[in-house]
Amino acid sequence: MSTKHGSLSPQALKRLQGGELILKGYDNDTIADIVEVTTRTVNNWRRTLGARNDDLRALVRQNGSGRIPRLDDPQKQELKEIIRGGAIVAGYSQERWTSKLVAHLIKKKFGITLAPRSVRE
Repeated sequence: MSTKHGSLSPQALKRLQGGELILKGYDNDTIADIVEVTTRTVNNWRRTLGARNDDLRALVRQNGSGRIPRLDDPQKQELKEIIRGGAIVAGYSQERWTSKLVAHLIKKKFGITLAPRSVRE
């Protein structure tokens, strides 16, 4: 989405809109209703802005600020090859891969525990 703030995700747009409303003096409940977030979220934004001298850039997610991937690139490549080979070839009793089976495979092969929902991502 392209705005006066550039190309933003819907979440980033909400944060910046909320930040602008904070700087204009709106209360948390009003901002939460307008931007459709919780008042706790608005309070977090308010605290972040206060700590960063009301700089709206403080509300933009920084690149690489997410969690570090658990599998490195060679492991991901090896996992892809195993999955392409089929579940039965990998030692499972069914051919259909499920998130639970892939999580089990990752634990068995690489010693890394992931929740099945994380495997889907």
